[in-house]
Amino acid sequence: MPASAAERKRRSRAQNPETRTDEKDKNRERMAIYRAKNRAAKRAAELKLTLDNDEKKNVESKAIAHRRLLICDWFNSHKVMMPTDAMNNKIILNRFMPRIDLHQIEHTAAQFEIALAK
Repeated sequence: MPASAAERKRRSRAQNPETRTDEKDKNRERMAIYRAKNRAAKRAAELKLTLDNDEKKNVESKAIAHRRLLICDWFNSHKVMMPTDAMNNKIILNRFMPRIDLHQIEHTAAQFEIALAK
């Protein structure tokens, strides 16, 4: 009877304990980036509440442009040719870009938005 994928993964980890610690470290790093992204996005939203409508629109448009620039840079650095309108599609981004990279970009964009709102 063929082994399931989870069972093969367990056996592989048992044979090579270093991979288990590597996976734990990667997971910790991924979760740290995810939490930092959420904190920065929450802080940016709080700061935007203090702005009037014109300033808020200005900050949002600059933050969106900066996020697009970061995404374009990621695609260029990985030598993936993609139409610009496709880069705004969340489904396409999830298909081509690892989640950790997307979280890192969103974290950087949120920090930029915080800097603009101050």
